[in-house]
Amino acid sequence: MKRMGFILLVGMVACTGRKYPMPTIVEQTVITDSTYIRTAYWDFDKAIRDFQVGPDGLIYILFEDSLKRYYQSMQEEGFALGFANPVAFYISSDRYFYVLEMADSSIRIFDYDGNQVAVENVYAITPATGAYTSISADGDGNFFVTYMDSSLLLKFSRDSVGLRPPQVLAERGNGIINVKLPWGTHYRNGVVFVASSGNHWVEGLTDNPPVENVIHLGGLVPEPSDSAGRFDTPMDVALDSYGAIYVLEYENRRFQKFSPSGEFVMVSSSPDSTLIPVAIGVTVLGEDVFVAYNTPDGRGRVEKYNKPQRIGEGDEQ
Repeated sequence: MKRMGFILLVGMVACTGRKYPMPTIVEQTVITDSTYIRTAYWDFDKAIRDFQVGPDGLIYILFEDSLKRYYQSMQEEGFALGFANPVAFYISSDRYFYVLEMADSSIRIFDYDGNQVAVENVYAITPATGAYTSISADGDGNFFVTYMDSSLLLKFSRDSVGLRPPQVLAERGNGIINVKLPWGTHYRNGVVFVASSGNHWVEGLTDNPPVENVIHLGGLVPEPSDSAGRFDTPMDVALDSYGAIYVLEYENRRFQKFSPSGEFVMVSSSPDSTLIPVAIGVTVLGEDVFVAYNTPDGRGRVEKYNKPQRIGEGDEQ
């Protein structure tokens, strides 16, 4: 689960976002799209902390001591980075790795070959912000970190001097530009998508103050639901190249797909209801969805989902 680590912050820039009222109730449009069905899965002897399908189409899995790269057949590609106690990671569009490390409260940056680019300790103000949960990056020197316990989405920028004081993109409050217990985040083309698990919705926010909301997924009030198009504790979000949005839910143990404009498309889940969801990833064109889980006894699993017309021989390990 992507919820570990502690950071102290000094010098935080105040949030200047525009808080809009809840959106007008509109009748939901259901777009026909085949439900994804599990066609393969792979088990690991360690728990998974984070997971992503990279922009190169390869699979990246963060364990308690390492980040490894795999082919989609889940054979190891040979790339591995070691860590003392990593929390979460993100691969930006320019294929740099941003890794949140709990051991020394740092953000570590690596190039595609695994060479460390920088170690930027994240200090900032008072009081302590609590546990950081996830990270995403724009490939242009900026990265976005969620802090679950303190309900913050912060933007960090780095230059030749180091890290600039962070900006608050979203915090706990009223209206739809707020986050409560934010979990996963994903960056795409000037928009930061964040799973606000405590509000039971997902927001797409512009990446610079004054922050504006460009998309809202979920209910019109912050209440859990198991209905299609609604959420109970959304925890991670991913996008394909068409802009379709995939959301993984913790309590409902399922994932949903939405159109780029936010209309509900489909919902699917693992046939094994005992699995604990961790993170979701999707291939560039959206043909394949991968979901990382942990088992109740602390082992990792990655499941692959295809559209029905692409089903092969069935489940395999």
